[in-house]
Amino acid sequence: MSIDTNNLHPNYPIVSGQYQLTSTWSVSLPFKFNRRIEEGSLILWRPSLTLYFNVWNNNHNESIDTRLAQRKQDISTEAFELHEQSNISNHRLSYQLIEDGTHALYGFVFAKESYIQVATYFDNASDINLARSIFASIDE
Repeated sequence: MSIDTNNLHPNYPIVSGQYQLTSTWSVSLPFKFNRRIEEGSLILWRPSLTLYFNVWNNNHNESIDTRLAQRKQDISTEAFELHEQSNISNHRLSYQLIEDGTHALYGFVFAKESYIQVATYFDNASDINLARSIFASIDE
């Protein structure tokens, strides 16, 4: 793992462990991260790893399958390693991209009332398992 465990920004709040993203969504963070809000996104970051979170309500009472199909239409043709997983209460979709030389894992977790979107950017390709682990920890 190549993530730098030091050098957090002293002027931003620091979060770690089981972190409550919203009143319903949480994520398990394996390290300390700085936190900020930027253009409506919650951003958790540290050297070499940045996560952008957005939560969307199900205002039109659409099924998980309908919302999933809509997101699939937006996937870049450059995406690779598409993964899906379902359980009784939600459906997960993730895929990888390389954007301007930066590795990214995009993920969505769809639940009945809302869905969460996370974009994880990491400097080293070997950190994909860390990115996947954080994505897998997102829970409603």
